[in-house]
Amino acid sequence: MNSKSKKYYDRCDERCDYGENNCNCHDRYDDDYNYNCCKCSDKCSKDYDCGCKKDYDNYEDDYKDHKCCNQGYCNPGHPLPTCSLFACGQGTGVAIPIPSALNPTFNPIPLASVTIDTTCLCNPSVKIDFNSLINYQALISIAGTLTTPFTVTFQLSKTCNSGSKIALGTWDYSYGTVALATNITNSFNFTHCECNVCPGCCVYTVEIIRVTGSLLAAAGLTITENASIRSSNISATAISH
Repeated sequence: MNSKSKKYYDRCDERCDYGENNCNCHDRYDDDYNYNCCKCSDKCSKDYDCGCKKDYDNYEDDYKDHKCCNQGYCNPGHPLPTCSLFACGQGTGVAIPIPSALNPTFNPIPLASVTIDTTCLCNPSVKIDFNSLINYQALISIAGTLTTPFTVTFQLSKTCNSGSKIALGTWDYSYGTVALATNITNSFNFTHCECNVCPGCCVYTVEIIRVTGSLLAAAGLTITENASIRSSNISATAISH
């Protein structure tokens, strides 16, 4: 449903000149001409209207698929009944390795991803919702003072149109305890929004990039920790402006 459009023309990298369209609607038509223009102010002159949707007979075939200078000239790979899209991604559960002084290495762990194709949306805004359940278990030999809580750092990234990976932000989950025995499951979620992004087919990915084990201060204290992601899910919503 959210596969990449078969025809993609990146309007964001152009200055609104597709064919005879020069973004100057007022010079071409009367003031009462019914047009619908976009907001591509970073790429077009502010004196222009940046690519009106042509209902005019001579332009109907060329412009019926797009109305924005930053909108893909597209044949979408998904139905587009309205100016909004919703995509459900895939998530997984996974054991979380906790680095130690003897084994400090940690490799990023992918958790969830969702693909959404905004090629045919005008100045789209995209909202990503991530949810998970985290289980944490610990055994402490003797009572001590907590100095550093157990912490997991999540990172959201995106890759658009087979381009390079872009990090969008990080979020931390932390849990600290001095109880001698702990077995607890908590929910963890975050939301990320992007406004007026360049349209395209993008894959949003959440991964664990860093884990820090608990540190407690007490002579002779030992601690054994285990953690896991019980479940995770991700979704994306995009709307046209």
